[in-house]
Amino acid sequence: LRADGSCAALWRFSLLHNLPNLAQKLAVWIGLSVRGVSDSVAAQTRRQLLDVRLAPDVEDSMLSRALEKATDDEEWMRVGRVLVHLGACTNSMCSSGQSVLKFALEQADKGQSGFGPMFASLIEKLGSGVDQ
Repeated sequence: LRADGSCAALWRFSLLHNLPNLAQKLAVWIGLSVRGVSDSVAAQTRRQLLDVRLAPDVEDSMLSRALEKATDDEEWMRVGRVLVHLGACTNSMCSSGQSVLKFALEQADKGQSGFGPMFASLIEKLGSGVDQ
């Protein structure tokens, strides 16, 4: 499973066909499959697969796309939670050009379901990344 090949294709397929369960299973599979190497190598490999570019000229990530879709379908929020838990980059950009953190905060302020806890998770992961 290469970040620039089949992994990106599976992420795109799940988005295109609105298959949050496929996206969640892929994220869990990535989390489980990157084992048997040092912690730093595993984290780096996992992050490459979780944060793969979905298109050549686009800066957004699977996490940002999942959160954007979560505004209409709460199933995508589960995908976002799994991605954050597994170590996806929490300071990535959305397709709108704003950060994932700002997007989640704005949605939480609007009372969008699930975005308050998601924002807290993003801040927690960002803080733990700084501590390391």
